[in-house]
Amino acid sequence: MPLFTWLGIWGDLGFLGLASYMYLCYVIWSRLCLDDFSRFLMLTLFVFGLIFTQMEEPGQTLTVAFMIGLQWHERRIAREARQRS
Repeated sequence: MPLFTWLGIWGDLGFLGLASYMYLCYVIWSRLCLDDFSRFLMLTLFVFGLIFTQMEEPGQTLTVAFMIGLQWHERRIAREARQRS
């Protein structure tokens, strides 16, 4: 039973792949995860990656990306509505 996804990413892609994955996580955290729900989703994905292989599952990753994208889109629409008023 494969466990510990971070080690799996390092084994598949090496240090450069793990560093690029962590950089993408940083960009998403700093630019898209501006509310508590989005940060909660990112943190749970990170914790699941330490325990299980959930980060490599497309269903888990796409669900988290979809939810973060919906939160970002909602904030963008609210900002545009405030600018119009």
